Amino acid sequence: MKRQLHIFGMILSSAVLWFGMSALGYTHKKERSQKVFTAYLKDSVEVEVYLVYDEREVPLKYFSHIKSPVCEEGICYELIVDLHWDVLGHFLEYREEPKNPFTKFDHIRFSESDHQKLKSILADKTSLLANYDAEELVDTEIEIQSDIIDAVTGATYQSLKGAVVPGAVYSSHTLWHIVNDNISDQIMEHTESVMNDPLLISLLESKRYNLQLYALKKVDFKIDKYVPYVFRLISEGESYVPYFAIEKIPQEIWASTIYQEKSIRLLEKVEFKLQNEILGKLQHNSISDSSLRLLTTKINVLDKNQIEKVFQILYANKDKLTRNSIDEIASLLSSDEILISTSAYDLLKKVGLQYKHIVIELKEYKYKTK
Repeated sequence: MKRQLHIFGMILSSAVLWFGMSALGYTHKKERSQKVFTAYLKDSVEVEVYLVYDEREVPLKYFSHIKSPVCEEGICYELIVDLHWDVLGHFLEYREEPKNPFTKFDHIRFSESDHQKLKSILADKTSLLANYDAEELVDTEIEIQSDIIDAVTGATYQSLKGAVVPGAVYSSHTLWHIVNDNISDQIMEHTESVMNDPLLISLLESKRYNLQLYALKKVDFKIDKYVPYVFRLISEGESYVPYFAIEKIPQEIWASTIYQEKSIRLLEKVEFKLQNEILGKLQHNSISDSSLRLLTTKINVLDKNQIEKVFQILYANKDKLTRNSIDEIASLLSSDEILISTSAYDLLKKVGLQYKHIVIELKEYKYKTK
């Protein structure tokens, strides 16, 4: 009996532990990988490329274990590295093999700054390395003698030094072409062949500019599920993505009260140019009363020209103004910013006199400003 109770207690404890870990988010499916195609390097070396899926079974990235010869001045060695690409074939990272670390001329191991330099080189698809063979990067008239082995090498041309890791011209060139040539193209082709809603949404959720931009071009606004993800990019998109997102969002979305209010709330979070873009979209739409009231409360975060634009929007939608809206505008009469208070006064004179309580406030404002 005691033994049975002991076993039951162990099972119960394990169950409690499992549920507790689940609640804290410690249990999840692991990433998995699957071979998706075989590629060939320039020297006919065969490499297998794998697609890695996240815990939701959505494509996450590609990787390949590379073994490729690198030869310079008659001396050859094997470059061994794990390469990782994003789902559009752009370089993500590499992992060198501990037993075969990256080295420069004279077998000097890469420093941390060398690794950072190489990663920035591999991530640059417009690199000058695309236009040169490895031998063309080196000036053979200037010889550099090795202190370790009986060999010499040429000096890198001054104009190309920024395109390679110093002392690792050939490996820089070889690795750049492995990363950015046919494997990258095949990755893009494969991703497009498996594109679906979950993958497209994951690209919209990404923090990488190239993935966000690609997804924006692919998204179909006839499918409502995409709208929140695209709208998020207005405030969270990388580089110029917020501007592309604003232009991509169709007219009927800007006419929606829900998204009008979402965009107005962004006014205090985004930069000046994006504020202008949002106001421009609102200016060309019919604005709901609740959106107009909310817009009135955000007026203090705007500059002179933007404030004038807000009052133009309010006047253009004067037929939508309710008593609550009028009261919100009337509260601006007490603003310390003269442009705001005078603009509110002018607008209320035009549209607010139908509300008797506003007449008193206008008279008080006029008296105060004399």
